[in-house]
Amino acid sequence: MAISKDILDEIKLKLEKKREMIFKELGIISADLTSTHDSGDHTTIDIAATLEESAIISSSVMEEEEKILYAIEEALIKIDKGNYGKCSCGVEIPEGRLMAMPYAEKCMKCAK
Repeated sequence: MAISKDILDEIKLKLEKKREMIFKELGIISADLTSTHDSGDHTTIDIAATLEESAIISSSVMEEEEKILYAIEEALIKIDKGNYGKCSCGVEIPEGRLMAMPYAEKCMKCAK
């Protein structure tokens, strides 16, 4: 069953909003990685350790956000091409799954 135009428009809007949010988050993380905050209460070693830990966490968050961003871009391309909502196995991804996770690329069976 094909997805209605109204639902598709709603999904596209969700994808665009999520993409915008990720761009903002990536900008904040990137800025955090390049800035240093020295309150004067910590030693240089404490600050370096904290920055290193923050960089590791931020880096993994950035990687995950970039994966989602890629999936969002792919979903938007599929919407424009008219083949959105189909798993690579050929099964249509349920509308409920697409509403909850509009960048889903696989049906539940293939996602497991």
